[in-house]
Amino acid sequence: MRDEPEVTRMVDLDATVDEVWTALTDDVERSAWFGGDSRIDIRPGGRGEVVEPDGSVRRVEVGHVDPGRRLGWRWSHGTDGAASDVEFVVEPLTRGARLTVTERRVGAYDVQASAASTIAGRLLDLELLFLARSRV
Repeated sequence: MRDEPEVTRMVDLDATVDEVWTALTDDVERSAWFGGDSRIDIRPGGRGEVVEPDGSVRRVEVGHVDPGRRLGWRWSHGTDGAASDVEFVVEPLTRGARLTVTERRVGAYDVQASAASTIAGRLLDLELLFLARSRV
């Protein structure tokens, strides 16, 4: 078996596990931190898409869902067949919640080179979103 490159990022959020889960699974919430339109049927085998701010589209197929805890999907970018598997893990902390995101390339997709535009690269946007909400 070949080792596939991966990127893992972890962020501690000033939010409850339920709030983080909603940010992952609700189309409106997810779109707010992705920066583009996002519609995904969050159930095993569910499909959807993410429209990037630049107008490019990523197709999504949900692999596994452990409500409130773990979500996994495969997404592909454009028509070149580049794809990666993404796993989100939400854990409660004494104060807040931790979100760990791992993105692993599938095939020729170079997840290391594109990390800034992947989900792992968007965690700062999610953190800023929760910080702004906690100060309202």
